[in-house]
Amino acid sequence: MKKALLVLAVGALLAACNCSVNSKNCGGKPGDACSQYMSQKGCKRCDMMVKRGFGDEGCGGQCNPWRNVAPKKVQPVVTAPAPIPVPAPVIAAAPAPAPKPAQISSDELGTVAAVKSTSTGQKISFNAPILFKTNSDKIETQSYGDIQKIATVLKNHPEAKTTVEGYTDNTGDPAYNVNLSQRRAQAVANQLVADGVNKANVSAKGYGAANPIADNKTAAGRLQNRRVELNIVNQ
Repeated sequence: MKKALLVLAVGALLAACNCSVNSKNCGGKPGDACSQYMSQKGCKRCDMMVKRGFGDEGCGGQCNPWRNVAPKKVQPVVTAPAPIPVPAPVIAAAPAPAPKPAQISSDELGTVAAVKSTSTGQKISFNAPILFKTNSDKIETQSYGDIQKIATVLKNHPEAKTTVEGYTDNTGDPAYNVNLSQRRAQAVANQLVADGVNKANVSAKGYGAANPIADNKTAAGRLQNRRVELNIVNQ
């Protein structure tokens, strides 16, 4: 009952202000009813009634004459793109260490020479001394075969650096002995190269009477001290 009375009152007011159910009665244009509705003085009282809470129903439910608010724009929901997976860094495997050069074995040398390890590599000693003519660096014929066999072994170890070391006994002038031992060591080095060993891998050094391996007081001892040895260092 109360609601019916309220509707009748609104209708009377609408009639009084000449405000009907359509905004065209207030000079509006099709498609722009609300904005034109608000601009007419004759509809201000209708406008006021709606403002006081009677709602849009009093003007026919087609527009709300007291406000001209554009509908809220619905913002599109932007979905963030899925993150691009970052590939794990590729860690290159460390290169395998280079294999150590194979050392010269006693089996390779056979009966020609003996080999032993040193702090820097290996030392090869001839079982039979390399013979030279007296006070000369000329190699005796019978020693060429042993030098050639050693050359064959060294060619199988191209990584080996070889120093031919020459020694004398303690008789005679020390300076002369150093010079003689140098020339004899160089003669053996030259023969190794002649037998096919890489020249870049062969050097010679004379030490004179230094580093004796036997007693120089005996003939047998002095014979052992007059020797040629090969010092091998692997690159």
